[in-house]
Amino acid sequence: MPKSVIYAVIVTVVLFLNPLSGKAQRKTTFAYSVQAVQIGTFNINYKYTYLFALLKKDNTGTTYQCTLIGAKAGDDKAKGITVDINTDSIRKTRLSNSGVLEQLAMLNRPFTITVDDKGKISAVSGIKEVLTEAATKWQLQPGITNQLTGNINALQASIQNMFLPLPDKKITFGSEWDHNDLHYRVTGIKGATLEIAVTRLNGNVNNTITGKYVYNDVTGLIEHAETQAKVIDEKARPVYISDYTYKQTIRYDAKMEIVDTAWINMAVKASYWSDALKNGFNLDSAKAFSFFAANDIRFKNDVYYRAFKLSAIQQLEIKDRYKIYESLLAATPNKLLDGNESHLFNKMSPALAMSADSAYDVVKYFYKTPSFNPWLQQSFAQIFINNLNIDDFKKAMRERGLSETEIDKTLTGHQLTQVNSKALLDMMNRSKNPELEKTVNPLYLWVQSLNKPNDISSLIKTAAAFEYMKDEEMKLGNGGRYALMVYDMLNKSGQKKEANTLLDKIIIKLQTYTADTLNANRYADQSLLAHAYYLKYNAAKPADSVKALKYLAKAAQYSPKTNAEKAYASFYDRHFLGSKESYRQEFIERLFNSGDETQALAIFAEQINAQPESIDEMEKIYAAHFPGKKFEEYFTKNVVSAWQPAPDFKLTGVDGKEQMLNTYRKKWLVLDFWGTWCGPCRQEMPQINAFNNDVVKGQYPNINFLSIACFDTDAKVKAFLAENNYSIPVLMSDGLVQGNYKIKGYPSKILITPDGKMININFGADWLGILKKFDQLYTSN
Repeated sequence: MPKSVIYAVIVTVVLFLNPLSGKAQRKTTFAYSVQAVQIGTFNINYKYTYLFALLKKDNTGTTYQCTLIGAKAGDDKAKGITVDINTDSIRKTRLSNSGVLEQLAMLNRPFTITVDDKGKISAVSGIKEVLTEAATKWQLQPGITNQLTGNINALQASIQNMFLPLPDKKITFGSEWDHNDLHYRVTGIKGATLEIAVTRLNGNVNNTITGKYVYNDVTGLIEHAETQAKVIDEKARPVYISDYTYKQTIRYDAKMEIVDTAWINMAVKASYWSDALKNGFNLDSAKAFSFFAANDIRFKNDVYYRAFKLSAIQQLEIKDRYKIYESLLAATPNKLLDGNESHLFNKMSPALAMSADSAYDVVKYFYKTPSFNPWLQQSFAQIFINNLNIDDFKKAMRERGLSETEIDKTLTGHQLTQVNSKALLDMMNRSKNPELEKTVNPLYLWVQSLNKPNDISSLIKTAAAFEYMKDEEMKLGNGGRYALMVYDMLNKSGQKKEANTLLDKIIIKLQTYTADTLNANRYADQSLLAHAYYLKYNAAKPADSVKALKYLAKAAQYSPKTNAEKAYASFYDRHFLGSKESYRQEFIERLFNSGDETQALAIFAEQINAQPESIDEMEKIYAAHFPGKKFEEYFTKNVVSAWQPAPDFKLTGVDGKEQMLNTYRKKWLVLDFWGTWCGPCRQEMPQINAFNNDVVKGQYPNINFLSIACFDTDAKVKAFLAENNYSIPVLMSDGLVQGNYKIKGYPSKILITPDGKMININFGADWLGILKKFDQLYTSN
């Protein structure tokens, strides 16, 4: 969410809260801490502390020196959101959010404000200078600098909200007044303090504000304020919900603490938001190594710095960068990589080649990151397949020019890794860490069965363990995959009854997981379910072909139909299980052979839409079964008719011109969603640019091309195009269009028919070949 939007949300609510009078103050120095928590459509949690020092008072008002001396933004880990900035522990700041730059720039940097006798800020001086100076010092990107200075009004408004708007008359018990859609009423007096209730004018059940201030009439200061605002906008899509609480307290003993400015300067210059170490879009090796030389001694044991240096080495275009990276990674203590999943991931392989103990020490930090489970299921688990043919391996290595000594060393390393992997798996399964044990246990059970291929009794016990395994463990450890592999082992051992019992119970589990819309891995489980039914089909086929066909129908039903249903993890499941991405095509053939053409053709269309790259093969199947019919007519009436209408848009291009979707009707349109920040996008850009040039030259008379840059800036896109001499048309996303088109990753290609219907093409598929084929087949209405 852009910082300016967050401010808009904050300011909209905080405007209700204004807590401090513009009267003459008896205290010359005080601090206000303001804390806001918003729960709902957008979650916000911040606490800022400002120190105010009286400079002068005259007929224009009271002038203060104002300084941000403390900031905490984000949420506690208990609520699932990490802290972005906490000035009490500055080195834990997360620079992944550009919003923290404002707090870092303003921290301990004074500016002045003047407040009139009605509590209104009449003058502000120094904020823009502070922000501009920081942006220059840190060499921030132009877009980020504009973001900082563009938020000055919002920042000023948030400070204004610390001052209570007063009526013309002196307030006393029973006084009432209105300001900015709020109604204030003095409800009580205790000595020098007044209790003031605040409510929203013309509120309703879906838009309420209630609050209470404790105001000191002698000092003119708010001692305490707490307000709650609840908003529900049922007309918004999605429905907007906000439960917002604001608290403000005063302190007289606050002081400015020393800030680690050296770390802040290092961290911001090393961040994505700065151009200090770049040459164009890429890191400059000379600047980077100069930066390392200046900071290595001071920050060699700093988590942020070490992670940055590792990442920078990976990006630099220098000789032996991988060796340099591996050496630095090996020398980096694991505790300095805590929370950095990419470098922990990269450290697992060399650690595993060294010893199980070394690998386990990495796991202690790695298992807490989102990348641990993919590593476990997609990389580590493959070690236990052990299908390496030594003769073929040696032959391939000799062809690559390796000496016999190098080949033997590689083989020895491979064998040592296998030994260490078994020991590591055992250590993880006995870790006494409940979450880790649940995650690895399904893999552990399967490996134990592999190690005892002739122990039928043990294999049956393993099957029972999967049958009665709790759902949490099944989901965490990808139990469906390993249970189906144990099924295969039971079958090959002749234990048909036990195999069928296991398969039936696993199908029930997988059906539950697939139906659970809150299950993050539901589509991977769905693909496993499709394969499970295919196994049922194969088991039933020899004895009952009719019953078997029903199982095949289920396998086809649960095969992925859309890009969203094609889980990345399923690729690895297929590698282990020898399964297929889709069983729809085999079901179609069986239906055709059985004479059920109606159902076959319906599923036929589903298969083309799910896997458009199979269009040529599907056309051949159609021609074989319907030699007298035109595939073009079937494609138009049955396949394209199922596509969704492409959402309209109105976007501005880098050339300053507005474009709308309906401008491109009557021709096919290729929509390319990309960004300058996206490595695969940049990698394929020469091909994209060449295609666009061919479109412009008229080589594709019925095709148009348009790209949409997402999460990017106009300046970056223009610079990228100019630097590489690309001429593709680019529209800038409005932040909504990618959601409307359900874009899940970048780059993404959407093909839109001349009539405005769309299909998403899988990443990696031959989108141009598919487009050419579709253009040949489709007849515009």
